[in-house]
Amino acid sequence: MMHNNIINIYMKTFRKKIKNSRTRSKKSKKQYGGNNKVFIFNTLNKLSMETNKDPTYTEKGIIHTTTVGAINAVRGFATGIANIFGSKGFDNTIYDQKREEALSNLQKSLQPNQKICNLKIEIDSGPEVFFIHTYGSLYEKPSLPIKS
Repeated sequence: MMHNNIINIYMKTFRKKIKNSRTRSKKSKKQYGGNNKVFIFNTLNKLSMETNKDPTYTEKGIIHTTTVGAINAVRGFATGIANIFGSKGFDNTIYDQKREEALSNLQKSLQPNQKICNLKIEIDSGPEVFFIHTYGSLYEKPSLPIKS
């Protein structure tokens, strides 16, 4: 009788281990790498991810730009290997540079009486290239008539 109890307990434990191993694989894995740098882009009060709160500006349309960056295949492979072993291998400096370039180009395209609100940034990445899309609502403050 005691022998059956031991087998029964063993079977319950074995089933629990099998169940845990099945559910464990569905959990997301922690991705290692990256750096702890914080990048601050000076918007000069021309770019905002918030809605327009200034009633003197009127909406003129949608503005959109795309910036393209290249991914070095060797760097991508080495980063992948480093991330597998938990090293800080993910090098996102090219993404940071291109994101800043995209925001800078967007800012340079504005006139002094214009601003962009509801700004969105999206990154599409492929094996060799990536695209940074920036778009938002273009607002313009009517220019005052010149008094003579």
